[in-house]
Amino acid sequence: MSEKFDIDKIKTELSNFGKLSQRKFAYLVECINRFGAKGAFWWLKTHGQNDYLIESIQDLLTSFEDPTTPLNLVQQVLDNYKLPEEDLGYVLWYSDAHNKLLNFQAVLEKKDKFDVSLLQSAMNELKYIGQAHEFHQYYGLETLQKKVRDMYQELQESINKNQALNYENIEAEKRQTELALKQGELDKLKAKAKIKTMEAVKIKEKRMAIMENKKRKMAEIELAELEIKKQNEKAEFDAKEAEAKRQASLQESYRDLEITEKIKEMPLEDLVRLVNTQITNKKILTFIQLAQLDKLKEAIEAKKS
Repeated sequence: MSEKFDIDKIKTELSNFGKLSQRKFAYLVECINRFGAKGAFWWLKTHGQNDYLIESIQDLLTSFEDPTTPLNLVQQVLDNYKLPEEDLGYVLWYSDAHNKLLNFQAVLEKKDKFDVSLLQSAMNELKYIGQAHEFHQYYGLETLQKKVRDMYQELQESINKNQALNYENIEAEKRQTELALKQGELDKLKAKAKIKTMEAVKIKEKRMAIMENKKRKMAEIELAELEIKKQNEKAEFDAKEAEAKRQASLQESYRDLEITEKIKEMPLEDLVRLVNTQITNKKILTFIQLAQLDKLKEAIEAKKS
């Protein structure tokens, strides 16, 4: 019994084996170039996963064509493979950036506050990723690195806009504060002006009160002076009247003295005739005349004796 061989299949298998051998040899060279003498040892540990790693990286890049793909997917994929110790830190940067962005988003949604410090912390991770050129070139992740750099740039623009907005808000608050201070100063000036106005009114009222008091006192003084003047005039009038009465009395006394002297010199018959004439003519009407008549009578009696 003879066996029939599929020559084409055998050729294909041999070709695939040749390609596999070429890839493994190329990977060995790559390991030696990177790790030196330890490269062969690293190749023995990882050459079995290398083709799968390359395939997973291609799938990873395809996944990131969707902008909603989370950054921590990088670690989720690469954790399935053995990587050099120094490459693990680069992988962790993706997860750290993812977690910090989630934290920023949670604070933004919960507090409605754009916390620049949280976003800046996440951006630091993105910045580190954007600067890790050798890592991304080694694993063929340049397109992913570019997406991260673009994300960093967009976030930086957001921060700049937020800072500009904050600056505008700060300036607005500053202007508001300045306006409040100016309003406060204006209110103080108004209060001072009001106080001064009230003081001026009080001073004016006090001055008017003083003037009114002065007028009242002047009126009282004028009234007192007028009263004194009246009293002086009355006293002067009374004095003049008293002097006139005194002069009249002196003149009367002088006349009485003259009459008395004349009566003394008159004969008795003439004196009696004079008295009778006075009585007949009813010229003795006053107390003074009566007093004169009494004196005449006394003179007559004196002559008789």
